Amino acid sequence: MKIGIIHLSDFHVSENFNVYSPKIDKLVDALNVLNHIDKFIIAFSGDLAATGKQEEYKNARILIARIVKGIKAKQGQSFIELLAVPGNHDLNFPNNSRLGKDIQNYYNNNTIDSYAQNELNMLDNFFSKTDFGTKGFINTKIIPCNNYKIQFNLINTAPFSTLLPDSKELHYFPKKDLNKIEKPTDVNICITIMHHSYEWFHPNYKKDLKQAIINNSEMLFTGHEHCEETQSISLNSSASTYISAAGQMNFSSLEGNDSFNVMVIDTETNILNGFVFTWDTSSKLYAHLQQIVDTPLQLHSSKLMPLPKYLEKLKEDPYNTFEAFNDFTKYFVFPKLVTNYKSNPKKHEEIKKFDDFIKVLNNRKHLIVSGAESSGKTTLLKYLFISLTQTKVPLFFSIENNSSINPN
Repeated sequence: MKIGIIHLSDFHVSENFNVYSPKIDKLVDALNVLNHIDKFIIAFSGDLAATGKQEEYKNARILIARIVKGIKAKQGQSFIELLAVPGNHDLNFPNNSRLGKDIQNYYNNNTIDSYAQNELNMLDNFFSKTDFGTKGFINTKIIPCNNYKIQFNLINTAPFSTLLPDSKELHYFPKKDLNKIEKPTDVNICITIMHHSYEWFHPNYKKDLKQAIINNSEMLFTGHEHCEETQSISLNSSASTYISAAGQMNFSSLEGNDSFNVMVIDTETNILNGFVFTWDTSSKLYAHLQQIVDTPLQLHSSKLMPLPKYLEKLKEDPYNTFEAFNDFTKYFVFPKLVTNYKSNPKKHEEIKKFDDFIKVLNNRKHLIVSGAESSGKTTLLKYLFISLTQTKVPLFFSIENNSSINPN
């Protein structure tokens, strides 16, 4: 199954906003380069409105509804999940709103926690008009895609933003909510969505928040900077986290420096492809650039997991010296297997797919893979090990590399 996650951000919809439909059509048409996608999900990383007023959200809902309708029609989708977090523009600031120096005093006086609810109240219009979840600093949502589960961590970074660009390293996150970022063992991948990156948070929270996000999230979606980019990051040689930073979008005209990103996940192979779409004002089209090409997702987990370097070594094909083709999982074809039950010698079943093999594996305590020399037994076992690390804790022993095992 191929899942396409469309990362949009920074619409800044105003009260007198008028949707220019042809630009929506161009966005929808641009998705054709992805080929067939089984399921689309839209992730919005903040600044839906311009100033957080109710009328702005009415216009924003009309805009999003047209985008969703267009994707459904052109891409043959029956239902599209929509996830959104607020940004600093989604705050409905009162008159004489506090400044950066005032927020710094909250920290100096150890009173920052007492102002948290006031900050959330400035997002009442956002909470009432979107499906963020409960009114707070983080919500989680798990979306099942057949047998594949994606957890989305929706982090609210808007509180303690200011009308001036003076809130860097003043943002707040309650430490009691850090555990909500953790990835459960029954979830395949975790994606965190936030408007400001963790670099905007006060030193009281930044280190712990960054570590929790990177250690638990295979992907991180951010907005605010208006600079489109995809990259990867890891901490202490841990599994990599892919970061999608989306640009801003202007649907009121055919001008502007629009950009959005799309991450495509193949749930069968756990391969990731990442695309950046940028508006070309001369051709009036969204041009695309693929920045992540057929890259294995390095799964994060609190359970025992093999190191990414070990998995890379295991994928090497000793019979193929070409570096571009030195990952056998990219061209591995599951072989035809025939069962031979000791308790019932006459019972034979053909297994041609990985999923069918897993069904047999789950129903039997012991399985022996046998075959002629150089028939691919070891390659099959390596493939099973790599695939099963997503849901189980498999062990792989190589007799050739284990001096404690005497084959004689």
